[in-house]
Amino acid sequence: PAQAAPPPTFQHAGRQAYAYILDSCGVETFDLIAVQLYEGWSRAGHAVNVHNSPAATHLVRWARAMYSGFDVDLLDRGPPYTRIRVPHQKLVIGLANGWADGTKFLFIDPADAGLAYEQLREAGEAPRGFMFWTVEEEGTGGVHMAKGLAAQVSPQQGSC
Repeated sequence: PAQAAPPPTFQHAGRQAYAYILDSCGVETFDLIAVQLYEGWSRAGHAVNVHNSPAATHLVRWARAMYSGFDVDLLDRGPPYTRIRVPHQKLVIGLANGWADGTKFLFIDPADAGLAYEQLREAGEAPRGFMFWTVEEEGTGGVHMAKGLAAQVSPQQGSC
C-alpha cells in the first residue's frame, strides 16, 4: 500500500506563534496585542546585546516592522504566505524590569523605551503602550520600570 504523506509541520515559533489566531479572528478582534521582548534569548535581546544595536533604535525598527507586517505560511490557507500586520494603536511592548540580566533576558532602560516611544509618537506611530513582568519586581535592582515609563511616555500625568 502507498504511504500517506507526512502531515504539514506547524512552522510558527517566536513572533509567529499567534499569527494563525490573528489571521483567523482578525487583528481588529483584539483590543491589544502584547509582544514580550524580554523572553529568554529573544531576537531583540540578540540585536541589542550581541550586535550592539542601540535599544531605542532597535525598538523603533522593530515596532515599524510589526506595523508593516511579516509573512507567515499558514499551511492550510492560500496564497502561500499571509501578511500579518499589527497596528500601532494595538501594539503593547513587553519589557523586563530589574530582574533581567541583560544577557539571556533583554533589559531596556525606561529612558531608552521612552526615547523610542517619542520618536514613534512624533511620526504618528506610537504603540498603545508598554507592559512588563511582573509588578512585584518594581524596584528590583534599583529599576523602577513603571515610574520610569510613566515619566517618559506620559510626563503630563505626573509620577506614579
